[in-house]
Order: sequence, then structure tokens, then C-alpha cells
Amino acid sequence: MTGKTITVRRPEGWYGKVRKVCIRIDGHDVDILGDGESVTFEIPKDADRIRASLDWVKSRPVKLSELPDGAVLEVHFQNVWLKLGLAVVIGFVLGAWISGEIGWQWTNAAVILLAVFAAMSFDPNHLQLKLNSQDMD
Repeated sequence: MTGKTITVRRPEGWYGKVRKVCIRIDGHDVDILGDGESVTFEIPKDADRIRASLDWVKSRPVKLSELPDGAVLEVHFQNVWLKLGLAVVIGFVLGAWISGEIGWQWTNAAVILLAVFAAMSFDPNHLQLKLNSQDMD
């Protein structure tokens, strides 16, 4: 161990509330955070990078060597309102098509919207670990 400690905090929020965020160092699971939870741990001496993951979405890795002792990283979700809006639109279009309220021409629009939503779900900036310098001593 290096003696350097870091804290990873997941603020409370509505997005992904019932799902857990996995914290990984160099690809190995370190801890799992629920909504509003945080964890403080000592960094292994040979550790290089830390990242967060939620289901298949992973944050960009943060270099541990660039973090000061006592650093606080926060888990953030980006573009959640846009994704929620897209999901609602997709639901309305597909629901109308399935119920027979709209014809086949709308299937192309629904497929395009599904493709956009899927691409955004794999957005590497969707889940972020950000250094919170306000909490450092």
C-alpha cells in the first residue's frame, strides 16, 4: 500500500437509483456503491487507474498517480434528461405502431430513434468520475 487514500462518493439521485455502481482499480472490483453511498480506501502501491461502471457503461479511467492523497471522486451521470426524453418518444412511437395507430412508415423512425438511444447508452461520457476539490483538506 502507498498510504494514499481516496474517497469515491455517489450522490443521491433519481437516475439508476436501484442499480449499483461498481468501482474498479485496474480492472478489479474494489467496492459497489448504492445511491448516496461512499467508500474510502487505500490505494495499492502498483495501482494505475480507477473507473466506475454501471451495467455495461464504464467511465473513462482516472490515473491514480494524478490524484492527491485524500482526493474525493464523485460519480456523475451525464445527459440523463435527454436519454429519458428519447426513451419516452421511442415508447410512444413503438406503442402507437404496435397498437395499429400508425402505419409501417413509422417503423423507420422508431428504428432510428432506437439506434440513437442505444448509441447514447454506450456514450463513454455518460458515467463520469470527477475530482471534487472542495472536499479536500
